[in-house]
Amino acid sequence: SQKTNELSYSSDYNNWSKTNITVASDSQTSPSGEYDADTLTRNSALSSYVSKQFSKSSSTNLDMTLSVFVRQNVGDYFALRAQGTYPNRVDVLFQFSTKTFTTSEGGVDFQLTSTNYDDYKNGWYRLSFKYETDSAANCTVLFSPRTIAGQVDSTDGASDSSVFLWGAQCEYDNLSSFIPTTTGSATRELESCSITTPSGVTQIVETFS
Repeated sequence: SQKTNELSYSSDYNNWSKTNITVASDSQTSPSGEYDADTLTRNSALSSYVSKQFSKSSSTNLDMTLSVFVRQNVGDYFALRAQGTYPNRVDVLFQFSTKTFTTSEGGVDFQLTSTNYDDYKNGWYRLSFKYETDSAANCTVLFSPRTIAGQVDSTDGASDSSVFLWGAQCEYDNLSSFIPTTTGSATRELESCSITTPSGVTQIVETFS
């Protein structure tokens, strides 16, 4: 068994499609400890987001998990979307001040399964949500900093909402640890080790690093 991050340029948002948004590459220290997180800043009160499309493994309904590391800068919200054939989609909005999610589903077939966040206690959160896709061949991921509540492509009350972003991942089934990518998807093989107990019984422990 193995895990794959389907999103290319997982931490390089200047290589994502941009709509009314500015990306400052490698402008903040990321959860990795490297100076490789990007700053995303709206330059309009109109729809403002980055997006990345990828091809699914099959044109069927699949279980997937989307995750990303984000840190608040200007504005109290961060909006995420996973989308198949529009309007089929799941929208998730995270509010930093309350650490809560607001969610909605659009169209048909796209269904939200769960939401989660991990608080790294240094301003960084890893947000994730699990969902079932429609049967489209492609899936698109969208991210947007916001000052007021709303979906990822809604207008905003401010034109300078901003977040620090790093480590986006879209994978089949459940969330795993981050797998960096550049020009394409990247796969990590399942690692295993053997442990011999005092009774002499060998146990195989499998884990993703």
